[in-house]
Parts: sequence; structure tokens; C-alpha cells
Amino acid sequence: APASAPGALAGAQGDEVIDADADAAADAAADAAARAAGGPPRAPRFEEELLRQMGLVEDEIADLRDRWDRAQLEQLELRDEATREGWVFRPRFRAQQAQIEARLRADLGEEDYDRLLYATNQPNRVVVRQVIGGSAADDAGVRAGDYVLSYAGQPIHRPGELNAATASGVRGERVPVTIQSGTSTRTVVVPRGPFGVLAQPISVQPR
Repeated sequence: APASAPGALAGAQGDEVIDADADAAADAAADAAARAAGGPPRAPRFEEELLRQMGLVEDEIADLRDRWDRAQLEQLELRDEATREGWVFRPRFRAQQAQIEARLRADLGEEDYDRLLYATNQPNRVVVRQVIGGSAADDAGVRAGDYVLSYAGQPIHRPGELNAATASGVRGERVPVTIQSGTSTRTVVVPRGPFGVLAQPISVQPR
């Protein structure tokens, strides 16, 4: 199975996440804890060595770093504005944060975005901790320890993305789900709707 980044599981919210807002809630809780301790809000750290270990050359690393830096500056400007005007952590703030992240993801493409998440020690995989009996996941043979890589063609990096994907589209339509078990990957087809897993965000080296 892919190796986890150092400390990837630390601070996971209750180990199991099924709520679509859990990712935002986890971020807010971490920021609140930092403020309570008298420090600044937490920020990801760009680990160039993790990218070198994956075989990226210096020009590729520098390009990723430049794009990430620009997105981080946008996030800092947004946080400053929201703090000054009193709407930090409100829905408007979260929506604009998500827009910045979405632009970065689109700019990079899925492969480089996956690498960037790993290099900044952010969750880039959803690991199944428990499968609910009789669920779509159970019927498809999904087991604890599997990774959900994509749902209906959409790459999945966080539990909230999985929940959003299952709740979109037409309920009951047959959609492909890509699952990684150990070193093997397979695609199963399930009816769109609740997948039926308790899942945890984790950071692993992309294959």
C-alpha cells in the first residue's frame, strides 16, 4: 500500500468522517485551536523533498511551488479581508476559499494537484475504515483499508468530496467507482446515492 506522509493521521476528526462538511469543520477547529494557543492559523508546509522522492526534477518542483505560493497569497489576502470585515469562517469565507482551491486544482490538473496535496501534507486519499452492511459499498465488495480513488469519474481526495459526489447527479443511476486494494486497482459499478462507508482522510504518496 502507498506510504503515508509523516503525521498524516494526526488530528483527524474522530478517526471516521462521513459528514459532507467535515473537511471545513476540521479546518475551522484547527484554526480555532491555533488562535486559542496564541499562534497564527495553521498553514500547510511545502515539502520539496517529498516531490524529489517521487522523481520530480527541480523545474517541475519549482513550478508547483510557484503556483502553490500564488494560491497561498490569495488565501492570505482573503483571510485578511474577512477578518477585518468580520466574516471570517462564515459561509461566504468558506465559499471563497473553495473557489481559490478550485482554480488551483483546475490550473494544475489532477495529477499535479494530487502531488501538491501530498507535498503539503494535506489529505489526498480517502481510506475506508468500516463498511456498512447491506450498503452499495458492501455489495460491491469494498473492504476496510481500501482507498476510494474516484466516484463517477471524479477524483476523490477528501471525504467531503465523496459525499458531494454521491449526492449529485441522478439518484440510482449506475456510476463507476475506482477502488484501490493494496497495490491493485479495480472499478466497480454502484447506484448513485449513499456509498455506505465510514472513511478517513489520509495523506499518501501518489503512485
